[in-house]
Amino acid sequence: MLDAVTPSQEIAPKDSISVALTAAIKGWSEFQNSDFISAWRQLTAQGVCGEPFYQPEWFQVFQISLAPKTSPYLVSVHKGDDLVGLLPLMRSRSVLGRIPASCLQSLSNLHSCRFDFVHDGTAREPITKTAWECVRDNGDWDVIEARDVPMNGNFEGFMDHARLDGFPTLLWPTRKMPYLPLSADRQDPFTNCPDRFKGSRSRLKGKEKKLRQEGPVDFTLTKEADPEIVGKFFKLEASGWKGQNGSAISLSSSLINFYTTIAKVAEKQGTLRLYSLRLSGEPIAMHFGVQMNGVYYIPKVAYDERYKKFSPGLLLAKYVIEALTQEGISCFDFLGPRMEWKCVWTPYVREHANCYIFNRTVKGRALHAAVTAAAHLRRLKYRWKGDPQDI
Repeated sequence: MLDAVTPSQEIAPKDSISVALTAAIKGWSEFQNSDFISAWRQLTAQGVCGEPFYQPEWFQVFQISLAPKTSPYLVSVHKGDDLVGLLPLMRSRSVLGRIPASCLQSLSNLHSCRFDFVHDGTAREPITKTAWECVRDNGDWDVIEARDVPMNGNFEGFMDHARLDGFPTLLWPTRKMPYLPLSADRQDPFTNCPDRFKGSRSRLKGKEKKLRQEGPVDFTLTKEADPEIVGKFFKLEASGWKGQNGSAISLSSSLINFYTTIAKVAEKQGTLRLYSLRLSGEPIAMHFGVQMNGVYYIPKVAYDERYKKFSPGLLLAKYVIEALTQEGISCFDFLGPRMEWKCVWTPYVREHANCYIFNRTVKGRALHAAVTAAAHLRRLKYRWKGDPQDI
């Protein structure tokens, strides 16, 4: 464990006694510390960080499966003995704009869905300020990179303190993640669906009728990490374009380990949701989903492209939306980039960005210039050819 500790802001609790905030940088051993993990879990149980992607198990599985050669760099903030903030980073070597760099990256990648600064929801500004001062004062880094951070999220508060201290920063827009608020009255699950795709949704009835002519159709939900069912999801995902372009889970042992372990963790926590649309007993569309605090998330989806004319993915989404509404779930978070099949169901998106903080060194400023130029070139490309997420 690193022993870097920085005292900083004070905040006044309800009894008006001032309690100092302190920050420390910790390493891999904290993943084995049951007290620390328990306190971390409490931060992500509900509230502003009550999503599965911010729980300690999600980061732990990611580090073991997808980033085993990195060193965790956990910036923790305490109020007295209580953990009130956490920034899970990792040390890595990278190349940005052809410049080698010492990086502090978010302990995440695209399979992590989203990332943010985790805190208890009480006082974001002093908590993020304390964390920033700790990282700043232990400045053995060229750039800090946080991937797929929600716009106006907690990490932007962390960036604000860096900017005020004169450190160059940059927001690089990434995914526009669609989400669908579900009907509170449980009567019409499609109340918030966009009118412009009403015809597409109406045509699903005809497609379902034709699909039933192919054989018995049923809709199932599994909350257990059954190896056979998880294996069927991997096989289904690999049967289409992901298998052809080499991005399917089943083609990577590390991804198999990541999603298999995540499924087991989610089963243990009661959050796993494996929905299937089956034809003659075999899945033709599946969701690898998780559900927490009244929100349903789908990190991964798959469908059998042999049945593309029946739109099995859309049919499964229809069934899931109806089931979630009856269950009283408040939101369906599609995650990932904005795509047409998601737009059929919702006009709402949550924008994300990769966030960068560059050191005030010569190399740091050179990296800032290089990444800024790359971001500008992408904006020009999208202006010329169109943004693929503008549907």
